[in-house]
Amino acid sequence: MTTNKNDYQSSIWNEQSPYKPAQWRSTITAPLCALCNKAVFPAEEVIGAGQKYHKLCLKC
Repeated sequence: MTTNKNDYQSSIWNEQSPYKPAQWRSTITAPLCALCNKAVFPAEEVIGAGQKYHKLCLKC
């Protein structure tokens, strides 16, 4: 009796699994842009009038 390892693995992967991964959620909290209300991360933040903005949101 010879079994091919690849045949065995392919039969395992072809089975339907009831497992459904949980929806990914970010646990990182970042301040919100004063203009668009989206998260502003340090690499893209500009501070103006004491508030944080995205580089593209702040217009002089």
